[in-house]
Amino acid sequence: MNLELIEGAGTTTIPTNYTFEDQYNVIAGNEYWYILESVDYSGETQIHGSVILTIPEEGSTPELPQQTVLLGNYPNPFNPETTIGFMVKENETANLSIFNIKGQKVENIRFEAGIYNYLWDASSYASGIYLYKLKSESFSEIRKMILLK
Repeated sequence: MNLELIEGAGTTTIPTNYTFEDQYNVIAGNEYWYILESVDYSGETQIHGSVILTIPEEGSTPELPQQTVLLGNYPNPFNPETTIGFMVKENETANLSIFNIKGQKVENIRFEAGIYNYLWDASSYASGIYLYKLKSESFSEIRKMILLK
């Protein structure tokens, strides 16, 4: 468990990437769970994840997810980009759809089985509440995100 804070970039309109290097050795074939907790200036926290990572054996192909899961988006609120995390289980396809608050579909992308971090660039859209929906043969979930320009 890592209890140290990673220094943030503050309020910015420039996309910022953060990295975390596990202090423990990871072992091939083992499963690891990661959770990201963001803390804003007021001390309010938001949990993102969990994300399950299985370290593949050397020379092997990584396993596909056994379930479809919508992990959420980060950051939220955002300007103008946010990353939507999700997994599509083996032998399924899924559609990620983004809607404005009026219910109009503004984007729709199809994904094969796998683990994704989809970067949505909303620079051509107006500020407001947007909904995103992940739907597959066995799964459907909708979440809310806020674009603040």
